[in-house]
Amino acid sequence: LFGTMADSRLLQGELPCRVSVSEHEDAYGHQYLMVLNRDYACERDLTLTLKSPARVWEVSPKDGMQHIVAENTEAFTAHYIPGELRLFRIQPAGEAPFEIEYYLDK
Repeated sequence: LFGTMADSRLLQGELPCRVSVSEHEDAYGHQYLMVLNRDYACERDLTLTLKSPARVWEVSPKDGMQHIVAENTEAFTAHYIPGELRLFRIQPAGEAPFEIEYYLDK
């Protein structure tokens, strides 16, 4: 988590109201955003603006598989139900696309 958007390595602009975002990096330098819709009453479409063009992958909470949400973009939008948390991998647009395998303990 960061204090202000100026501290973000990945995002710019303002966060939508009732949205929390945390930035993460794994041991291999892959960057992630966890995005939470803190609104527990309304479904909503949330748009986040990136600091540089990227490929955005969403990681499935069910099986760890990922799919591309946006290619070579500086912003992406996702639909959230109330209280929903989602995980995105942010890959620089200049890199060749690749998937990462995740193991989810059950």
